[in-house]
Amino acid sequence: MANTRIMHPLLLSPHCLPSIVFLQKPPTCLLDRSRYDNGTQPLPMGSPTNALLGLFMLWWGWLAFSSGSVFGVSGHKWKFSARAAVTTINASFGGGLVGLVYSYTRTKGKFDIMDLISAVLGSLVSVTGGCALYRPWEAIVIGGVGGALACFGIPFFDWLRIDDPVGATSVHGMETSIQ
Repeated sequence: MANTRIMHPLLLSPHCLPSIVFLQKPPTCLLDRSRYDNGTQPLPMGSPTNALLGLFMLWWGWLAFSSGSVFGVSGHKWKFSARAAVTTINASFGGGLVGLVYSYTRTKGKFDIMDLISAVLGSLVSVTGGCALYRPWEAIVIGGVGGALACFGIPFFDWLRIDDPVGATSVHGMETSIQ
């Protein structure tokens, strides 16, 4: 199974280095402007359709990765592969539900697609490490917690003025804390 507790922070740390280095002063290519000069509002979305299409591609790949991380289907390994598939889907359901509730309450009755996408991706990251070992109801809870961490983590990093336009730090960095 994938050891995400070690791999996600390890792989993420080199990618965070430019944000940490340029945290005090933006790079000169921004012409002395910062994304945060006018507040910490999220960046406008380019294409919600393309963003959702990307989510479904990642989702499908994640399902294959989680099911294939048991190293085979011979013998009784197919049971672990099937459990990994079920828990991956259940976790994404839990995260998506949390993302919808968060988006609905944050925007006062509307839905923001980025909240849903971030919550689903956060739930998938949070369940990956033990997807073949969790029970289906546990995966829903883990996915919900991972989705909540992603949804609340993105504004937190904006509040810290760490520029992360796609929320990768929140989705990958914070979810490893619950595994």
